[in-house]
Amino acid sequence: MYVLASLLNPAATLQTQEIWQVLETGCGLAGIKVTPLPHFSWQSAAEYDVDRLEAAIRALAEEEQPFHANTTGLGIFTGTNPVLYTSLVKSRLLLDLQERVWQVAAPLATRLNAHYEPSAWVPHITLAYRDITRENLACGIQNLAFQPIGMEILVDHLALIYEVDGQFGIKFRYDFSRH
Repeated sequence: MYVLASLLNPAATLQTQEIWQVLETGCGLAGIKVTPLPHFSWQSAAEYDVDRLEAAIRALAEEEQPFHANTTGLGIFTGTNPVLYTSLVKSRLLLDLQERVWQVAAPLATRLNAHYEPSAWVPHITLAYRDITRENLACGIQNLAFQPIGMEILVDHLALIYEVDGQFGIKFRYDFSRH
């Protein structure tokens, strides 16, 4: 699996990791450690033509300008494998960039995840997944619901993260050029 994403800036990374630790210590939720880099995703696919994608994302990043996004509240993607997350507030800058990412990257992808299509996209930072049960989800919500989870995130790059055959890493990262 591959994910086009933006990694979080240091302050938001620290806050996210602290939340992960609260969820692990208090509720036994440690599944997030499979992908240990706090980030939010623009698009996900089973595979990409990585060489062509890298050139397209490099060109896109050269056209972009850094901006800030903020998080708010807690959310749950329901289903067989629930996900606990904090949402990014949708702004015109965030939505416009997500559409541009899709325009350049979708033609280079195999088996795109429809949850990240522009019309369905819920920008978020994952707080817990993979090992959520009814019991530990309730515990997680109890631990987080009464504390603020507001973060300001500097969106200043695009990266390709991969998880293939148990291996996890970053294939490439391109910072936005225009300041």
